Amino acid sequence: MAENQGRPVSRNPLTEDQIVEFCRARFGRSPDAISYPGGRGRKTVILTLGKEQYALSKRASSGRAALEAEALRTLAPTGSVPKLVAHEGDFVLQSVVAGTRLTQALEDGDANRRTRLLSEAAETLIGFQEITAKRGLTHSAPRIGNRDNWYRDFAKSPIRLADQFGQQLTSYNVDEIEKIILPVQSAFVKWDARPGNAVVHKDRSIWFDWEHCGVGSIEDDLVWLFADEWSPIAHEVQAESISGLAELHGSDEADLARRFAAKVVLHSCIRLELIFRRKAQGGWWNPVEAMAHDRVGVTRGHVKRVCIRAHGICEKFDVLHPISDLFQEVLKRADP
Repeated sequence: MAENQGRPVSRNPLTEDQIVEFCRARFGRSPDAISYPGGRGRKTVILTLGKEQYALSKRASSGRAALEAEALRTLAPTGSVPKLVAHEGDFVLQSVVAGTRLTQALEDGDANRRTRLLSEAAETLIGFQEITAKRGLTHSAPRIGNRDNWYRDFAKSPIRLADQFGQQLTSYNVDEIEKIILPVQSAFVKWDARPGNAVVHKDRSIWFDWEHCGVGSIEDDLVWLFADEWSPIAHEVQAESISGLAELHGSDEADLARRFAAKVVLHSCIRLELIFRRKAQGGWWNPVEAMAHDRVGVTRGHVKRVCIRAHGICEKFDVLHPISDLFQEVLKRADP
């Protein structure tokens, strides 16, 4: 397998010279060791200096790095984010959190443990919103999706997936879906809150990689969590999480549930499109290796999981019925 399959190589990865320069400026010495847990194309490395280990990340801009640092400072009292060690320019230095990546914990656990882990992860993400609102981040952070046609492009994701498989969605109403997914209530969200961006330590989820955080719709982080191909199907946990989110924000629960459902289906289309684009480069991937390197789940099992979950949601909401059969067709294409 290619070293960086599952994620494109960063356009601006950390170089060894940059790493050494940062360490000499910060610690007065070069690191004893540098490891690349996600491959050399990623923008985060693990540094070893004596008995200590740190995660050093280079972000796309100094503004992005500053926002991530502010998020880590704000959420530090929760114990559910890494400790911010330093922030300088484009660089963010954090503690390394010991534990098992949430994807691995979900894979290894029995049904009861998977339920507990997903429920705790969702509760933690919801709790972040309460704390960041009190600290004013909802008003000071940049808005996600703040470009023309962002939501319309998102609503068109089933059409792009259908085109990929030579299908047509003749009765799918993009205008109606776009209206459903428009934000009603805003919150500071992690974004990219997929299980691969958390580790489990003493049955608690610790969330890292806050580069893309900002102000989004209150359900966004739960969509990332529950629609990911590495997340097991968990209807009851989803429903309970939406209830908790609605209670926190005083939301209309039925309206929130419909918006969440629509976004899960759209997100599923994007994940499937990505999976089959990666597969086009070769055959199915080894799931153990993909998990170990935090890659996209390019396996039949992951396609089946995403399709079954999305198809089930489509059957419950009339507005999503027109794309229900698409997931059945995609599932057929995953067969040998």
